[in-house]
Amino acid sequence: VLQPPFEERWRFRTGDLVSGSPAVADGFVYVGSRDSYLYSLDLTTGSQRWRFAARDRIDTTPAVAGERKRRHKLYFIRFIWEH
Repeated sequence: VLQPPFEERWRFRTGDLVSGSPAVADGFVYVGSRDSYLYSLDLTTGSQRWRFAARDRIDTTPAVAGERKRRHKLYFIRFIWEH
C-alpha cells in the first residue's frame, strides 16, 4: 500500500499535451501524447526507450496486454466520443 508523502522521481517532456494517464507494466511506463507519439519510458529512470509515431494525436490512456518476458501489446485510440 502506498503511503504519503509522495515525491517526484523524474519528469519526461513530450512535444504536446498528455491528456490520458500513463500505463505501467513490467518496469515500463507507456504514455501517449497529442504530439502523435506513443512513448515507452523506463520506470526507474524516466529515460525514453522508444517512441512510436501514430498517424494522429493520442488522447487516451494506453492499454497493455501480454505481460510476459517484457513483450507487451499496446492498444490506444485517438479520442473518446461522448454523446
